Amino acid sequence: LKAAERKQAEILLQQAENKYEILYQNMPVGVIYQNLEGKLIDINPAAERILGVNLTQIHDLEAFHTSLKIIHEDGSDFLIEENPGAIALKTGEPLHNQLMGVYSSAEKGYRWININAVPQYKSGEDKPEQVFITFEDVTERKVMGEALSESNYLLQTIIDTSPLRIFWKDRGSRYLGCNPAFAIDAGKTHPNELVGKDDYQLVWNAQAELY
Repeated sequence: LKAAERKQAEILLQQAENKYEILYQNMPVGVIYQNLEGKLIDINPAAERILGVNLTQIHDLEAFHTSLKIIHEDGSDFLIEENPGAIALKTGEPLHNQLMGVYSSAEKGYRWININAVPQYKSGEDKPEQVFITFEDVTERKVMGEALSESNYLLQTIIDTSPLRIFWKDRGSRYLGCNPAFAIDAGKTHPNELVGKDDYQLVWNAQAELY
């Protein structure tokens, strides 16, 4: 390249690096770079904010696990060898949507994060040199999902145990579902037996034909 062209290329490269750095420092998603030896190479501010710790003082993956109480969704401890970054480095394969609970001493409870880990290779190498880990805080989403599941469970319990006959149909007047009380009245032993049927196929229609 000519001197002028080389200078222009350097300027464009510097502008691209500046844009990347601004994005990296201000993005809401946590980012961690970890090398093959387990050392945490680089960490963005969002990672520290989400986890509630100063990660710049943590030098490796083992210290990361020692500093934080990390659990699976079932409450069992998240072992160091189960860390998505460690697995991605070991297998050379990316991992996506790994859920991890990290205890927050400030909130006296767990923050839940959704993690993706992607191994990175040098050109021509078949073994990764580092892993690119991203994660987002999904605590509110998880709590809302659990609350919705609990509400649905309570609603279904009320429907199933109610002495009132409850049913719902599609626009073609075929049954989509009902509660046990209605199923018994219809001459069935289980609500599922009514799904897809209409009133002409139920016991009271047969009774009406007797008169």
